[in-house]
Amino acid sequence: MNFSEIVNTRQSCRKFDANKGVDSKLLKKIAEISRLAPSGRNLQSYSVYIAEGDTAKSISEANTSGFNTFMKDCPAFFVIAKKEYEIEMNRDFRDIDIGILSSYITLAATDLGLSTCILGIFDEQKIQNILGTKDEISLVICVGYPADDTIRKKNRKDEKDLLHFV
Repeated sequence: MNFSEIVNTRQSCRKFDANKGVDSKLLKKIAEISRLAPSGRNLQSYSVYIAEGDTAKSISEANTSGFNTFMKDCPAFFVIAKKEYEIEMNRDFRDIDIGILSSYITLAATDLGLSTCILGIFDEQKIQNILGTKDEISLVICVGYPADDTIRKKNRKDEKDLLHFV
């Protein structure tokens, strides 16, 4: 796929094929590609945990209040945690860097025929305990094969509401 095809194909998957695991080689390839994501001052002030097998099963149970129940069918997760960071000039770029990184992860996964969903609601303490870290968990990204291959039409704001050429 070319970049436009990847962007048009990528969507948030909320129904994973529970019977189809993800080969570790594909997860490693996603990690290798996403490691090249740019970050402020190239500090890469985050840790990426790639969970599969029993660890993924434990993370799938870290949903809260009935949100994201589809996690139970997801075979793999990328968990992104913030590292300690020395803030300069009153700017903390970690959230921006993690946003860029998550884009690389999701687009690389799409290019490899996988589906993803970026989660911001989860039981952080439970995931910290599973991973053995005290670092703040920013995002959990589900990675797997979709139960349904239908590509939904993208519903976005009109260009005139978003883009301003000056």
